[in-house]
Amino acid sequence: MAFIFNCSHEMALAANKSEYTPPKIVKRMEEDLKDLSSLLNKNVIDKDITVWGWNKAIKQQLIKRGYDSTHMPTDEQIESIRYYASRKYASIYRNKLEIEQYQDTFVDNEMKFITDINKLECSEGTYITKTPWSSSGRGIKIVNNKDFPSPPFLLDKFYNKVVDFAFEYKVTDIDVEYIGISVFKASTDGKYEYNYVLPQTELKNIIIQQGVNEQIIDYLQELHKTLLKKELIGKYKGIVGIDMMVVNESDTIKIHPCLELNLRMNMGVLAIMLYKQYGCNSFACIGNPNGFQAILDKNQFYIKYNKS
Repeated sequence: MAFIFNCSHEMALAANKSEYTPPKIVKRMEEDLKDLSSLLNKNVIDKDITVWGWNKAIKQQLIKRGYDSTHMPTDEQIESIRYYASRKYASIYRNKLEIEQYQDTFVDNEMKFITDINKLECSEGTYITKTPWSSSGRGIKIVNNKDFPSPPFLLDKFYNKVVDFAFEYKVTDIDVEYIGISVFKASTDGKYEYNYVLPQTELKNIIIQQGVNEQIIDYLQELHKTLLKKELIGKYKGIVGIDMMVVNESDTIKIHPCLELNLRMNMGVLAIMLYKQYGCNSFACIGNPNGFQAILDKNQFYIKYNKS
C-alpha cells in the first residue's frame, strides 16, 4: 500500500464518521502532496507507515479502493486511536507524568480539560484553549479569563515561548522505540511554520543553548518512553510525537513537558528522515507549483501554499 498523506486526520477524528469530506483547501493540500513520500527513498520510509493517520474515513476510503481491511486497524483500534489522540487524554497523560527530578525546571501543571464552564475557576490572566481534536494551529484560541469558548476544550496557561520541540517515538507490540528529537517553529497561536533538518546533536543543542541542561532533556525523553510503554502498548501501534516547549517564566527558563500527543505521522519524523537521506544544505521539492508544495530548503522543511 502506498503512503497516503491524509492531513485532514484530526478533522476526521473530530467528525468520527466513515463518510467525511474535509474542507476544500485541506482536500487540495492532500491532492497536491499525495506524492509526498517520493521525497524519501524506500530505505528511509518505515514499511509499517501507510497513512498519515488512521481514522474511520480513511479506512472506508481504502476499503472502497479495494484494499484488504485485514491489514488495517480494526474499528475498535481506530476508536482507541481517537481517544489517545484527543486533548482530553493529553490532560490525563500530563497528570500521569510523574516528574521526580529537576522539578524546578518544569512549569507547574496548569492543563485542564473543561466540560462544564460553570465549574471553571480561573484567576486573571491569559490562557490558551484547544478543541478536542485539531492540528497545525486550528482550533486554538488565546483568551483571557472572561472569554472562554463553549466546552469541551483543553485549557492551559499561555506561556512566553522560546523554542518548540518534540520527542518522536514508535510504539510496537512489545516496546516503545525512540526515533529522535525534532525542533520546529510555530506561531504564537500554534500555527505550524517549519521543522529544522539538522543532525540530532545540533537539534539538541538548540534547546541546550537556551539554558536547558542536557541531562534534563535525556531524563524527560526516558520519562516519556516509560509512560508510553505503560499507556499505549497493546492499545496502539505506530508513531507518537509529544509536543513540548522551552518557555521563559518570570525570567527563568523552564520546560513545558507535554502540550499534546500526536498519534500519527508528523512533520518532525519526516524531517528526521529527510536529514538521514539528504543531510544538511540540500534542496528538494514536491507538489503543485500553483498550489501546495513540500519544500526542503537547506536546513528547513515546510509546506508552502502558492495561492493562484
